[in-house]
Amino acid sequence: MFSFIKKRPSVGSTRSFKSKQQDESLMVSAIVAQPGCKSNSTSVSVPVPKHKVCLTGVDTLVITAGGNVSPSKWLVEHQSIWNQYQQQQIGNGIPTDALTDEIGGHWWSIRSYGVGQYKYVLDNPEVGHIRIWNTEKWSSAVKTKQHVYLDLRSSYLHQYKSEELVSVITNLLSNLFDYDDPSQLNLQISRADLHTDITNGNTFLTESQINNTISRSKYRNYFVADDTITFTAAEREHIKNLGNGGHSYNKSPQKLIDTDLLQQKMLLMIDKQNSFGADNIIHKREIETAYFGKKNSDVWGKVYDKTKCCKAKSDLDTPLLWLENGWNKTDTIIRCEFSMRRAFIKEMNNGDYVSLQSFIDNINNVWVFLTTKWMRMVDEVKHNNIQTSPISQFWLVVQQSFTKPTNNIVRRRNLNGKVNQLIKQGLGCLKQAVAKGMLNNDDDYFNKSVSTAVSKCLSSSYHNGELHQRRLLLGLT
Repeated sequence: MFSFIKKRPSVGSTRSFKSKQQDESLMVSAIVAQPGCKSNSTSVSVPVPKHKVCLTGVDTLVITAGGNVSPSKWLVEHQSIWNQYQQQQIGNGIPTDALTDEIGGHWWSIRSYGVGQYKYVLDNPEVGHIRIWNTEKWSSAVKTKQHVYLDLRSSYLHQYKSEELVSVITNLLSNLFDYDDPSQLNLQISRADLHTDITNGNTFLTESQINNTISRSKYRNYFVADDTITFTAAEREHIKNLGNGGHSYNKSPQKLIDTDLLQQKMLLMIDKQNSFGADNIIHKREIETAYFGKKNSDVWGKVYDKTKCCKAKSDLDTPLLWLENGWNKTDTIIRCEFSMRRAFIKEMNNGDYVSLQSFIDNINNVWVFLTTKWMRMVDEVKHNNIQTSPISQFWLVVQQSFTKPTNNIVRRRNLNGKVNQLIKQGLGCLKQAVAKGMLNNDDDYFNKSVSTAVSKCLSSSYHNGELHQRRLLLGLT
């Protein structure tokens, strides 16, 4: 006799079991094997990378400054010069001779145009971008407290520790305002980006790690299905009016939920809904960047391979900072970054963090909110109770990164890479000109003539101040 025994599916079977609810809407895929655990098909264990914080800080900072303060005498006098310069350049296109002026120990190029309500625009490639209100209409900006708009470069911000930024910015803008006490100058944040750089072995995050992310992002682009609950303004108004004189359809003894409570629960469900996974993922050969939220929204985050970003942009300064904080030059550095605009910052702590001083003093609290309430990476998303989803080891390091100080001081900027590239390009152009100008293959006289002419030109540029003027425009003086 032959007996037949039914075999049960093995634990490691890749067969997927979908419930009726899962068939109707797109669900987050479960992790097959956790990092560092043995998979069911092989006995080789995957080593868990050790995570180390190599850099934290403010990467983007846009502020407005002003209030019930007067413009300085220096600003009034210099704006008359800037105004004459702008009038001369009207209709001339790009000016041949750019006007420069010194503010806060740095030289700034004066643009021949204004932007929006700001009449004067100043730029320094090494420091940042300044827009200044017209002093003749100064009183019109007292209420909004936005006499000056300041956008600081990332490389400039990393030259200082976070707690030093308020005094640095105050000193930078001291030439523009007339006040007795620096506290009279109202510094408010328009945009701030916080980041942390963490090692992750020799690889970026896996797709399953990114998918197992819980965030409050309302923008959906990566998944085909739209799991966002939205209501129109009319529908929201209808919900609010349910408890205000609306008809009650509750019948005793089976009384339904109170309409006021129902209204509160529905609005809370709309505002606090969670989304899973990234909203946008950039693939090349492998994942390099994952976005959570939309770039033009009030708050959004991204996680990306910063080591590849530095190589692509020839950034030599950031790796130096990593080395100061224990980077071994081989580990992949993952940057977790959050961008916040004023509308979002106003929602935290009753709007106290809009003030630059208050934001800097509570920067750790802001980071904790972003990494625990707004977004978090987990080992597995538990849909029945999201709050019990275990936080991943990588994200635990992210959450605690701002509690440990890092060395954020940049030495003098290393421009050797750019200088060498420009010299190679210049030499290539000169060689091409010499090759075309030679009468024959033995015409060494033309080669020497070009070399002498180049030497005289550079010497003349040094003595007549042209090289100094170029350094002013580059923000290097």
